[in-house]
Amino acid sequence: MLEDIVLSSNSFFHIEGVVLLLFSLPAIVFFVHSLYSRTYPYAMGWSFRTLVFLRSTVFFLLICLLIEPTLQITTKIVRKPRILMLVDTSSSMAVQESEVGRLDRVISFFGSDFWENQVKRLDFRAWGFADTVYPVALDSLEKLKAEGRSTNLGEALQYISRNRIEIENSRAVLLFTDGIHNAGLNPLEVTVNFPVPIFSLSIGESSIPADLKIISAEPVGSNYTGKELRIRVEFVGGGFKGRSSELVVYEKDQELKRIAIDFTGEIQELELTIPSSNPGRHLYRLKLVPLEGEITLINNEIMTSLYVEREKLKVVLIASRPNSDAAFLFRALMSDSTLSVTRAIRKNTRELYEGNWEKELIESHDVIVLVGYDPEMWLDKMSSVLETEVGNGKGLLWIGGTEGFGDALPLFSNQFFPFEISNRRFSQKDVFLRLVKENLQNSVLSLDLFASSQNWDKMPPLKGLYPVTLLRPNARVLIESSEGEPIFVSSSYQRGKIFFAFSQSFWSLDLTSRGLMENPDVISKFWQNTIRWLGTRFENDRIEVTTERPIYRAGTTVIFNGYLTGGLADLDQSCNLSVEIDNGEFVNLKLQPNGGFLGRWLAPPGGEYSYQSFASCGDILLEGGRGRVVVDNYSVEWAELRGNIPLLESIAEITGGSVVPLSKASNLFQYLDFVHDVIPEIYVFRPSVNSMALFLIVTLLVIEWWIRRRVGMV
Repeated sequence: MLEDIVLSSNSFFHIEGVVLLLFSLPAIVFFVHSLYSRTYPYAMGWSFRTLVFLRSTVFFLLICLLIEPTLQITTKIVRKPRILMLVDTSSSMAVQESEVGRLDRVISFFGSDFWENQVKRLDFRAWGFADTVYPVALDSLEKLKAEGRSTNLGEALQYISRNRIEIENSRAVLLFTDGIHNAGLNPLEVTVNFPVPIFSLSIGESSIPADLKIISAEPVGSNYTGKELRIRVEFVGGGFKGRSSELVVYEKDQELKRIAIDFTGEIQELELTIPSSNPGRHLYRLKLVPLEGEITLINNEIMTSLYVEREKLKVVLIASRPNSDAAFLFRALMSDSTLSVTRAIRKNTRELYEGNWEKELIESHDVIVLVGYDPEMWLDKMSSVLETEVGNGKGLLWIGGTEGFGDALPLFSNQFFPFEISNRRFSQKDVFLRLVKENLQNSVLSLDLFASSQNWDKMPPLKGLYPVTLLRPNARVLIESSEGEPIFVSSSYQRGKIFFAFSQSFWSLDLTSRGLMENPDVISKFWQNTIRWLGTRFENDRIEVTTERPIYRAGTTVIFNGYLTGGLADLDQSCNLSVEIDNGEFVNLKLQPNGGFLGRWLAPPGGEYSYQSFASCGDILLEGGRGRVVVDNYSVEWAELRGNIPLLESIAEITGGSVVPLSKASNLFQYLDFVHDVIPEIYVFRPSVNSMALFLIVTLLVIEWWIRRRVGMV
C-alpha cells in the first residue's frame, strides 16, 4: 500500500566502463579526422565536419556495444514491519465470560486507541478462521461474528505458512483465539519449521466453567422389538459438584423417561433403558435440565439414533448334504433370539431330511443360507427362483466349501456371481486370515473384535480354499488369505445382498479360536452379523448411498459411502456418483480403490437433512434412492469450553513466540517493537545489440555515403 512505503532521497547512480569510453572518444575523432584529411577530392566546410561526426558516431556506438557500459540506480525503500493476524471466529468464541463474549472482547480491542496507534506503526494483514480460512480487511475486523461450526487451527496456520508472498516479508503471526482445536490438521505438526514466530493473544478461562454437558449418548448392543432399548450416556456437571438435576429422554416432542442426577464434578456414565419401539430408525433427544449460572445451554442436549429390528428374521439353511459346517451354522444362528431358523438338509433330488424341496422354501424366508452345492438340487428352475428372490431384496449366504460353485454359474445370470472360477480345484491347505481394512465400513465387521487386524491375524487357519478369479467391481473382499486370495466376499444383485465364503471348516475355527479371542463366541457373532446385514434391503436396485452414521455433530464431516448395485456394478469405472442435499448443496463421491465411492460434507447447523443420490454413466443420468442424515445442534465447539492455553504455549515454544492474555496486549506489542525494513532496490540499465541500435548505425552509414557522393568522393 502506498501509505506504507516511503521513498528516501539518497538514491545514487553508478556507471561502469566510463573511463574507457572517455579515453576512446578523442582517439576515434582524431582517427576519423586524419582519415578524411587524406581523401580526394578534399571535403571542405560543413561536409567535412558532418562526415567526421557521422563516422566518429558509428565507431563510438560500436565500441559502446562491445564494452557494454551499465547504468545502475540504487533506491532505498523504507517499509513498516509486516505482522500477519489470525482471528478465531468459531462458535466457542461466542461463549460469554463475565457477561462479555470472547470475540466481543477481541472486537473491543480492535476499536481501541491503542490498536489504532499500532496500525500506524505496523503493516497488518488479517484472516479469520474457523472451519475454513478467509481474508479480512482491517476496517472490517469489527464486523466479525463467532459462527464457525468447528475450529481448524492447523489448516489456518498451514494456509499462512504456504502463502509465500505474505510470510516471506513478515516478522510474526498473531493469534487471537481461545486455543480450542477440534477439527483437521494437528497444529503442533504444522508449526514444526514454521518460518516466523507465533504469538498468541489468548481469550478464554482455562479453569473448569460452570456447565452441564452431555458428552455422548450411544446405543448398547442390538435393539429389537419386544425388548427394552438401552442407551449409554456420558455427562459431566463441571462446577456443580453436589448439585442435582434431571436427565430427560424425548422421542420427537414426547417425553419417554426422566431420571434424577447427582453431579460429582467428574465425568459420569449412566446406562438407561427406554420402552421398545416399532421396527426402523428412531431418533431420541436427551436433555440435562439446566441449572442457574451455566456458561451455555447448547451442550445440555444431544441426539442419538437407534435402529430397531424386527424380533425375528426368518432364515432358511439349505445344505447339499449333512456336514459339520451346516451343523455349526445352525447352532450359531439358533443361539440368536432375533432369528427364526429353518433347516433343510438334502436327502435326495426331491427330498430333504426336514421339509420339501419347493420354491416356497425360498420365497417364505428373508435370508437363504446355502452350504455346499449339488447340481441335482437346482433342477426344475429352482435357480431362477433363488435369483428372483435375491433380486427382490432377500439376502443370500453361500458357503462353497469343497464343492465350490463351478456348475452353478451357467444356471444364473452373468451379474449374479461377482467372480469367475479358477481352473484349480479346492486346495487342501492351511489358510491364514487377513482383514482388508479398505472395506471396514461393512457392518459385518461392526464389532470391535472384528475391526482389529490383530484379532484376525491371531486366528487359527481354515482348512482349504476354493480359488476364484476376476472379482467384479461390486465385490468387496472383507477377509482374504495371507497370500491375498479372497475368503469372505460381499456383493449385491439388484436390491438383494450376497455374501460368499470360499472355504470350509468354520466349525473348527470356532472351536480352536475360543481360547485365543476375548469373546469365545466371536465366530458365531460374525455369522450372526452377516445374517443381519443380509436381512436389510437396498432402497433401490441400482445406487446405494448411505452415511457412516445416522447422526453427526455440527461442524464435523459427514461421510457418504456409495455403491453401484445390480447391472451398474460393472460400470463403476465410468460412472460418477453425487448426492443432492435438500439445502441446495451437492457432494461428489470419488471412486475408491476398492470399487466403492466416498464423499465428504461439512455438517451444517443442526437439523434433519434428506438427500437424493444420482449416478452419471456417460450420457445417462440415473436417479437413486433417498436418505436422511441428522445433524445435532450439539457442535464439537461445545464439547470443551475451557481455553486451551497449553496448546498455545506449545505452539509458541516450537516457533519461538509467546502467549499473552488479550488484557495484556500492550506488553506484547512493546516486545514487538520492530525496526522498519530498509530495502534497497537496484535498477540496472545495460545497452544491448538490438534492432534499434543496428538500424541507427546503418542509417548513419547511409547518410555518410550520400554526402560523400554529393561532394564527389569515391
